[in-house]
Amino acid sequence: MEGFNSMIRVAIQNHWIRGFAIGNLSGEEMQICHLLYADDIIIFCEAKASQISFIRTTLVIFEAVSGLSINWRKSCIFPFKEVPQIQSLATILGCRVEQLPTTYLGMPLGHNHKELEIWDGIIEKIEKKLVNWKAQYISLGGRVTLINFVLDSLPTYVMSLFPIPAKVEERLDKLRRDFLWLGNKEGKGPHLFKWQVVQLHKQSGGGGLGIRNLRIQNACLLSKWLWRFTRETHALWREVIVNKYDMDGKWCSNLVNDTYGVSVWRTIRNLWPNLIRNIDYKVGSGTKTSFWKENWIGNESLMVLFPDLLLLSINPEETVADVWSQQGWNIVFRRFLNDWEIRRVAAYYKYCMGLRGQQWRKTLSDGDIAAMGCYQLTDYISRK
Repeated sequence: MEGFNSMIRVAIQNHWIRGFAIGNLSGEEMQICHLLYADDIIIFCEAKASQISFIRTTLVIFEAVSGLSINWRKSCIFPFKEVPQIQSLATILGCRVEQLPTTYLGMPLGHNHKELEIWDGIIEKIEKKLVNWKAQYISLGGRVTLINFVLDSLPTYVMSLFPIPAKVEERLDKLRRDFLWLGNKEGKGPHLFKWQVVQLHKQSGGGGLGIRNLRIQNACLLSKWLWRFTRETHALWREVIVNKYDMDGKWCSNLVNDTYGVSVWRTIRNLWPNLIRNIDYKVGSGTKTSFWKENWIGNESLMVLFPDLLLLSINPEETVADVWSQQGWNIVFRRFLNDWEIRRVAAYYKYCMGLRGQQWRKTLSDGDIAAMGCYQLTDYISRK
């Protein structure tokens, strides 16, 4: 597929086809023309016969050169908004016309991220599972196992990208709650414990059964994207977000305050304060860690410990790598120091005296974040 990728890039450079542009407040645009996943291809272009013809020609040449065959019967063309000549464009490409929203690789495509229709398929799958199970022959422990390892796994894929609406959460909780206490029996019956108690971890001492809280699970799965944002510095999806919203420091994008076009990233970005409070990160090269504002040296940031020195610093935004040299810590102040300020600088150096470059030069890539560990921590904090 690398050959096809190169062919499309040449077409973009020569303006033979044009994808969709992602703009920002600075007026800069980033153009996305195609996406590749395994042997699937998504190509974005304008609704012009010349561009569609070029795509058809490119695909035919790719077939001849690579020896791979394109399944034109399974290929589709999706119009955005109104395209009067869509049928003639589909004839040029030799494929059928489909409409958005649709499903691609198991993920809803073209929906509003808060629409309830996204979850209809998940609820339907769970209901089918419950109908097929003969719950009257399954013990309470067996039902708990089925809930934890089957029912809870069905919405996980969609919850890893979309925030779960409150109505969907209530519906899924009711299905799980009724199956736990009633099995397949219809009507009302006794529930031996409150649902909040049932969701407590088994090892918490609260008498819970360890059934997951979907709201917390959803937040943990979405938080994984924030972790990946800090790690996958060359990923296309990250470049798109940075181009659209710019960066807030070295670790995350700016807050999303726009009222239009913010999509799902606004929900994910709002989870950053909760995530960063519970991360104990190690400094690697020091190029992404704020020397003054981030807690990298002890229990508090230097901005909190030495606010007077921060005001005197010539560059409050400098990183650890900017301040560290082979001779030690090198802070540059914007004016000469007074006698009482020299004592504060001495206190700072005494505080950092035992800290050498070899001690803090550890790589961030040694760490990782797991959704289960994040869930257990969030669940514990929410119940304190």
